[in-house]
Amino acid sequence: MKKYILKILIGFIIFLNIIPLIYMYVLSQGLTPSSLIHTISLAVPLINIGSFMYLILSKALSHGISSASLDKERLSMFINVMKQINISMSSLDDIEKILNTINKTILDIMKADYCSIFLYDESAGKFKRMASNIKDPNLFALLQNDVNSYLFNKLIDKDDVFLSDCGYKSGQIRNISSGVSIPVRISGYNIGVVLVEFTRIYKSDDNSIQILNILGSQVGNILKNSNSYRKMHFAANMDNLTKVYNRHSLDKIIDNEYRNALSNKDDLSLVMFDIDNFKKCNDTYGHLFGDKVLIELAKCVQKSIRGADVIGRFGGEEFVILLPSTNLENAYYVADKIREKITQLDLQSDQGVVHVSASFGVCNIYYTENQKDLITKADIALYVAKRTGKNKVVAYTEELANIQREKK
Repeated sequence: MKKYILKILIGFIIFLNIIPLIYMYVLSQGLTPSSLIHTISLAVPLINIGSFMYLILSKALSHGISSASLDKERLSMFINVMKQINISMSSLDDIEKILNTINKTILDIMKADYCSIFLYDESAGKFKRMASNIKDPNLFALLQNDVNSYLFNKLIDKDDVFLSDCGYKSGQIRNISSGVSIPVRISGYNIGVVLVEFTRIYKSDDNSIQILNILGSQVGNILKNSNSYRKMHFAANMDNLTKVYNRHSLDKIIDNEYRNALSNKDDLSLVMFDIDNFKKCNDTYGHLFGDKVLIELAKCVQKSIRGADVIGRFGGEEFVILLPSTNLENAYYVADKIREKITQLDLQSDQGVVHVSASFGVCNIYYTENQKDLITKADIALYVAKRTGKNKVVAYTEELANIQREKK
């Protein structure tokens, strides 16, 4: 009977976890999800926690372990923090308050001396503070420096780590003898760490690690559902002016899509374009108008591509559009359609309505050896478009191979 209950529970949890994915997809499309989907999405992390606790207890009891041996005091603390988080989640913008609550509870559960929660900022390549009980800013600055240097390789993209070597500078000053690091995850990816430190030699036990891992997942779920994290994530990955992906994020997306296309034997095309005579536009109408041109062109492209397609600002007035599952012919068609729409834009300046144009280079994965090659050859095609009249689309073929040497 218990096996059937377990199967039903797991099936129900899997079904519920689909709803937050729908919720995130609806948000990504700029739509407003129904209040029911919003409510369920917020409740799913708490349901997951309750289910994990049920599984942990069931597993322990099935092996003949009494519930008393699971440390009732710590489990009680754990349940209490879940209640506090449930209350705090009504104000999802107050991430600092929620994480400080979790931080304090970890200190109580683990009977630890210090606990700090860090998030990994990919754009900076560093861990940044989210919560800590270290009050002295100088001491914390030392710890953050240690996390980003001495401890970096031990913490980045790792599962739970027991630290017996605590010879890092801030650890020595605070007399740290041992520590535990638990990853914070969103959708299976490590986005940060919970670092718990002790002035004594800590002997880890399964219960503590289980609870810490669940808390690490809970931190990830709260951040995933929070408006402030979405804003922070947006700021780190998007171009401030045009609100499309920045160069850093674009490189990562291209790398990922290229590998996916290869492994799935799928098509992939890349379009690179820039605005014709943009310097003259800035000189004639001013840089504020130049910014307006970049913003309006980005909006124009976003309205013209599919949800699976990606646009990013490559640099200056140059943009890239990534088209998954798209062959060269269709990519050329998409680029030419966008080119025509750009020429039809009425851009208001102090001197009246202004029209601009753009030149496009298109390349397909078929002509490339790696990700960088895809960008390089689209750039060559763009170069040819600029040299042969502008306001046109040129697709890369083997006939353009000599242009690469000429451009160099």
